[in-house]
Amino acid sequence: MPLPWNLLMDKKELQCSFFSPYRISICKPNQTIHYIFHLMIKEFKISHSITERTPTLTTYMQDISRYPLLTMDQEEELAILAQAGNVKAKQRLAECNLRFVISVAKQFVHLGIPLEDLIMEGNLGLMTAIEKFDSTRGFKLSTYAVWWIRQSILNALAEKGRTVRLPLNQVGLLLRVRRAMQDFYQQNERNPLPEELAQILSIPVEKVAYILQNASTEFSLDKPMDDESDTCFVDTLESSTPAPDDQLNHDSLCAEINRWLYIFDQEREGARAKDILIRSFGLNGTDLMTLDELATKHHLSRERVRQIKEKAIRRLKASSRSRILKTYLG
Repeated sequence: MPLPWNLLMDKKELQCSFFSPYRISICKPNQTIHYIFHLMIKEFKISHSITERTPTLTTYMQDISRYPLLTMDQEEELAILAQAGNVKAKQRLAECNLRFVISVAKQFVHLGIPLEDLIMEGNLGLMTAIEKFDSTRGFKLSTYAVWWIRQSILNALAEKGRTVRLPLNQVGLLLRVRRAMQDFYQQNERNPLPEELAQILSIPVEKVAYILQNASTEFSLDKPMDDESDTCFVDTLESSTPAPDDQLNHDSLCAEINRWLYIFDQEREGARAKDILIRSFGLNGTDLMTLDELATKHHLSRERVRQIKEKAIRRLKASSRSRILKTYLG
């Protein structure tokens, strides 16, 4: 497929037209370090060495396979023409290095952007590298272009890979952690501990936990839990909306408690005992008060308030209404 090199200067237009048949839209109390690591390490399982190809990617790879690799002499000749502004030479250099872009893009899979989009971003970096390539320095185009390809992909990951954007340096550090985890798993057949990762990367263990904590990816709550089930993640969450009967039960319980406390209204010092009980347990929406606060309010000693409270509780337990209230306990 010919490259629209004339659109290089307009990146926005280029993104819409460059490989458009293959373009896919790019539409989480303090915890211990080990616990954070245990939660986040699930997102860094070793991926299969064989790339999972979609029909679109398969078609694209078949299309670019017809472009042969360039020899050193051919590449140097095309680079000289490209420096002189020859559009066809730039296009030929790009076409013969598209497979190299794929090999670089595969290093960034499972980070929030589909492989097809990573390839597209890498192609943009390749085109920029061709514009700046100087063949007289004595190295191949792929050696020079790899930095531009990686930088273009990293910028895309920082901008589009997450709902909450990570700084570019954090994206690079996250990739280092991910590769270290993969290498450790391949050598030891187990996941590394945070301390082992910190030693490998020569960074503090707290920073490793912080990176993994920020590496969590977002997903839709409407997404099915598995391919064979219609149950979504949102169905497993507890609803914050109270059930229709909850308010009715609450009102009924409050009414029974007030009837229960009515027995103190018939006693000489019942009003004080009733107030101490209500404020000790925060009944009827009142604020909780300590024994010291109640003692100050009623001008009594703390011990005297405690005695009145205990006596009132025994009085309530002996009441016949206590059996009615037990039904609310289930």
